[in-house]
Amino acid sequence: MIKKKDIFCIIPARKGSKRLKNKNILPYKNKPIICYTIESALKSKIFNKIFVSSDSPKVKNICKKYKKVIFLQRKSSLSNSKATVSDVCLDILNNQNFDASIKYFCVLYPTSHLKNSVD
Repeated sequence: MIKKKDIFCIIPARKGSKRLKNKNILPYKNKPIICYTIESALKSKIFNKIFVSSDSPKVKNICKKYKKVIFLQRKSSLSNSKATVSDVCLDILNNQNFDASIKYFCVLYPTSHLKNSVD
């Protein structure tokens, strides 16, 4: 059985976008869309830790509103359009000091804001 202490969440939220500038912080129903993803992750109560990886100062400020969310400043080499989510996840996995009990992680995309904590 998977326990809460075994799993964490990564929310990748790069500042730049080829088609829609600052898409992760655009308002939807009066709040930035990344808030819906963060709130769904918190409400699900299945994650030991929730990391938001970004190069955006605005995303960093949004994360400060959530006590249980850990903001990770993304390296410039992982902030361009050629960097993949896999690259970001590997960087986090290789550079964070994780408790040995953490065995799984989940990636939640900030632009999938219509999901909820049950999803």
